[in-house]
Amino acid sequence: MKIVEYKEASPQIKAIYNAIKDELGIVPNFLKVLALRPELLDWWWRGWKIIVGSNTGNNSNSSASLKSLSKEVKMMIAFEAAKANECPVCINNTKELMKSVGIDDAAMQKLQDDIGSSNLEEKTKSILTFCYAAATSTSSKIDPNLLSAFKRILSDEVLIEAVETLAFFRSTIDFEHMLDLPHDISSKSISISGSLR
Repeated sequence: MKIVEYKEASPQIKAIYNAIKDELGIVPNFLKVLALRPELLDWWWRGWKIIVGSNTGNNSNSSASLKSLSKEVKMMIAFEAAKANECPVCINNTKELMKSVGIDDAAMQKLQDDIGSSNLEEKTKSILTFCYAAATSTSSKIDPNLLSAFKRILSDEVLIEAVETLAFFRSTIDFEHMLDLPHDISSKSISISGSLR
């Protein structure tokens, strides 16, 4: 698959690459593929800033328009989407994202094996359980009984933000998975919690 490297990128793409590199420490290969269609790269980057936020200000989630969920929870939602997709590359990439916000290997293992046994708050467990159920649903709609149960536990704002975060990461994971793009993110090169490593 052709990718757009920095040296051959247009000024518009270089500006986006610079912002992504400031945020993630690298420009992942799937974004270099998206750069073949600059409007899609721009769309993805704007989505990241709205949903996840960028590293400005003291609060690691300060620039996100969607603020009900922390970056940590958003990275865990990304992990749930990767697990549901059964994509090893995507699972590895989302594990690196989780490490970048301070989630350790032991906590990730509990998330992978059994969310219920993790030390997370009950609300966070509910959010992740909901997202995994939504991500593994065989239809485009989650079971109405399950949705009703989660609506009793979670506010509309939290549900909307969780679903939008899940949709954002699922589209990214689907893109990587469908094109069989290589794993190119490592914890040595990425930090979304405020400082590059």
